[in-house]
Amino acid sequence: MSNELPFIVALDLEFNRPSRQIIRIGAVVGDMESGNIDSGFSCLVNPNGPLNPRVAVLSGIEQEVADAAPTVDDAYLQMADWLKPYERSRSLIPLVWGRSASAILCDAIGLKPSDEEWCFSAKANNVKQFYALVRGHPVLCALLMKFGLETLLVGSLEATVGRMGLTFDGDPHNAMYRAANIFRVYRALVTRPRQKEQPSV
Repeated sequence: MSNELPFIVALDLEFNRPSRQIIRIGAVVGDMESGNIDSGFSCLVNPNGPLNPRVAVLSGIEQEVADAAPTVDDAYLQMADWLKPYERSRSLIPLVWGRSASAILCDAIGLKPSDEEWCFSAKANNVKQFYALVRGHPVLCALLMKFGLETLLVGSLEATVGRMGLTFDGDPHNAMYRAANIFRVYRALVTRPRQKEQPSV
């Protein structure tokens, strides 16, 4: 598969409830040519308050650890440093699942997508939407897209990975592993064999 920029970043976030404060940033750099994950990033974020008990159980994050975690601004700077070796070889459009994690993160750190300090483009590639368009019923997709509801055809990332005949790698409650599986779904969709047209009778 030929690609001028062989690397692409998949990004995911974990949130506290009901505050929607970010508690972890997870990302991977995937190699579109080989399908391998070249590098992964995971950083806890201080939620500035008590963790929801259910969130703590699912994420495996203890309150003391969350309280000692970096601010969202510092976590972002760590991610930006991690991405520096890929400056000239990665797409600036990140892969996300559903609501744009990149837009949420950009807003949380007080940047605008046009700011120089932001390490992505203003838009993101919503893999959930892409899957709905590629695998969904075209007429139904077109109708739902008018109302921004096309992703209702898809469901969870874990279910989508299974429907594609893949096995979910890692913990589905960890943003870095979710990012890795977002990349795998995207690459599988992009590299899928094209169906041959049936000859007309």
